[in-house]
Amino acid sequence: MMISALALSRCARQRALFAFLQPRPCSRNVHWSPARLNMSQKYLDKVRKRAEEQGVSVDELKETVKSAAKPTPLPEARKLQARKLDVKPNGGPTKTWTPGERRDNSPVRPLADFMDIHKVLRTPHTAEQISALWTAFHATRSSGTGRGFLSSSVPLPTYETLIQAAKKHPTFIVPLMREASQASAVDGTATQSAYEFFFLQWLFHAPHRIPAPGLLDDPLPGGLPPPPAPEHPLATVLFTPLLEYKTRTTFATPHLVLTLYPDLARSHALVLLRGELTPSPAEGGRYLLSQQDAQMLALGVQRFYLSGGAATKSTVKDEGRRERAELLRVFNESPAEFRWEDLLKHADPTS
Repeated sequence: MMISALALSRCARQRALFAFLQPRPCSRNVHWSPARLNMSQKYLDKVRKRAEEQGVSVDELKETVKSAAKPTPLPEARKLQARKLDVKPNGGPTKTWTPGERRDNSPVRPLADFMDIHKVLRTPHTAEQISALWTAFHATRSSGTGRGFLSSSVPLPTYETLIQAAKKHPTFIVPLMREASQASAVDGTATQSAYEFFFLQWLFHAPHRIPAPGLLDDPLPGGLPPPPAPEHPLATVLFTPLLEYKTRTTFATPHLVLTLYPDLARSHALVLLRGELTPSPAEGGRYLLSQQDAQMLALGVQRFYLSGGAATKSTVKDEGRRERAELLRVFNESPAEFRWEDLLKHADPTS
């Protein structure tokens, strides 16, 4: 059988390519100079001599040298390492907790984000001065208008009374008076008042720790103040339109959030209150609630949760306080007996 010259040439090319791809032994020889071999031998002799002096093997001596050469991490680096995410056996991430670290994932910003607490503690400040600074700070927000924020300072005894009532009755309904709807003048009906109800809800968190001064900062004369007592929690009050809360429950958007900071409760017998209005997503620079309505809701907390105080000289005012305290109790303990008509009697903040 005759094989064409073209087939022979193709086979020759394949054999040449196969031979090219085969691994070849390295023809390059590595030559070590006598001087280099001598230096290596001297180094090895020194290592062996040092190991014999310490009574350990060469490998053990190497491990000791490696451990000593590792840099000592700074405290900040150790804290960061402790906060790294671990991995559960099922593959889900879990955060390692270290003492002093918050575990409740609270969305509340710490007081140190708004106030230079170290500066306050370095120089003597009275409770009145701190209250004035707190009010002035919020008055300068929103380009100097203060819109979107509320601020106040609460004496410690008042705060304790407030928290005691809030833990016992953590929810309530606060009515807001709206513009009256005027009926037709033909039938001669009287003006009817309109109301919007807001669902009030208390939440309690572990208080933040005041951060220690940095290495380059001046030390605090008296050191860091002690943390707030367990009976002085960080508290938030959420106000959500009742209709929206009924529709979306926990997914409803609060229109106003009040936060009570007890950081200075032990050092100055003072608790700072901060209110934040929720911005409107549709209109820039506007809020879901007006500034006046926000103030009325905050006043509602005071009127209903501080209604169990001492008697006054006014019989009418004392009767109104007792009625508000009873409304708060019935709403939380016997909701089936709660009457909206009784609540509307106290919708007027002047009552």
